[in-house]
Amino acid sequence: MRPEYPSLTLLGSTGSIGAQALELAAEKNIKINGLCARSSVDIVERQARRFMPKYCVMTDAASARDLKTRLSDTPIKVMSGED
Repeated sequence: MRPEYPSLTLLGSTGSIGAQALELAAEKNIKINGLCARSSVDIVERQARRFMPKYCVMTDAASARDLKTRLSDTPIKVMSGED
């Protein structure tokens, strides 16, 4: 049986607490399954390329479209909305 590794979906990944949580996750080998932010596309793109989550969600639809284009060379699924 394969050992289970901790994973995390982070809401508000671009703020100071979110950034600190990502650094701690990197130190502790915690897999990032998802990132969520409002509209900071540059920051989320960097985070996504570093942590390779399954999902990125931007609550702002235009930002989600931009991020989807930027991450089109990755398997990351980009979504938008608050739900």
